[in-house]
Amino acid sequence: MINKKLFLFLLGFATLFLATSCDDDDDDTLYGNWLETYQYKGSKRSHAASFIIDETLYFGLGYNGSRSSGSQYFTDFKSYGGGTNWTSLADFPGPGRQGAFSFAVDGKGYVGCGYYNDTAEIYYNDVWVYDPVINEWDTLADFPGGLRTGAVSFVVGGKAYVAGGHYDSDDTKGDCYEFDPATGTFTAVDDMGFKRTGAFAFVIGTRAYVGGGYDNNLVRQFEYFDAATKSWNGDPASDDDDLRDLYLDSDDIDDIDDYDEVLNLLRRWTTTFVVDDKAYILGGNNGSVLGDCWEYDPTTDIWTEKNSFDTYMSSRQNATAFVLNEVPYIMAGYTGSSYLDDVWYFEPNEEQE
Repeated sequence: MINKKLFLFLLGFATLFLATSCDDDDDDTLYGNWLETYQYKGSKRSHAASFIIDETLYFGLGYNGSRSSGSQYFTDFKSYGGGTNWTSLADFPGPGRQGAFSFAVDGKGYVGCGYYNDTAEIYYNDVWVYDPVINEWDTLADFPGGLRTGAVSFVVGGKAYVAGGHYDSDDTKGDCYEFDPATGTFTAVDDMGFKRTGAFAFVIGTRAYVGGGYDNNLVRQFEYFDAATKSWNGDPASDDDDLRDLYLDSDDIDDIDDYDEVLNLLRRWTTTFVVDDKAYILGGNNGSVLGDCWEYDPTTDIWTEKNSFDTYMSSRQNATAFVLNEVPYIMAGYTGSSYLDDVWYFEPNEEQE
């Protein structure tokens, strides 16, 4: 006969074990569902330029590394509003290139600077504006910060900003310029706290956040630009708004308490988008090509890991991300050995199917 007290004890232990196991499973669940959609109707590439106007993506330039017929730097542009159709547009009038900055403000798209290397390195400082109503490009005055590639750009408060980048291997930039669409001119504003090229940027509210990139080494510092004061990282006399670094080791006891383990988001050439006031970074390169995905919540300054995409598609750097009708997409890029033309969309709060 089974001892009743022993039975009840074992039953209670089993219940507690199952409940704890379920809780652990729930805690370990990574969210984010990746789904493939229709391919890009053009050549595979990385380092492209893109911007969004009225829920339409404009995508072009970039590089695909094909040296069989000379280095392939593109000048084509296409638009995409969802579904299967990509529409060919007027070609970019300047030389083909990779690593250009690009943004849209007041219904027009802007592309500038960048890099070309066939038999010799060529850096650019030209700036072009695209009008989607008449499907035409026009040129503006040269970028006042000079020749460069790998700069970040963002739009906040009705104006656009271009920051960082590099010219030659020993000239990494930390400057920042404001573009006023009313006058079509750039004006220097407060420098970033850190020089960086190949960094990432995203905007939430009235702040633009910039991280990653490279200057001698991968840059660990994460910083923000305040559009109201046109300055980086708020009041320098206050530590209240300091952001956590993108790398936290075991010595960072206070910060590590907010994470299950050491945080290492050091990278360059990553891809970003923003949905519901949270930002996402995808892939990039930290010495090898990455396939991870992280969510950033500016209200807590906490990064949360999401489902990596390298189980379902190729890890990549220098890809393009965009959001149409509140749906985020990632496309193209470079795996370290091949160039891509696939297009995927992301459901941040769903479990992977």
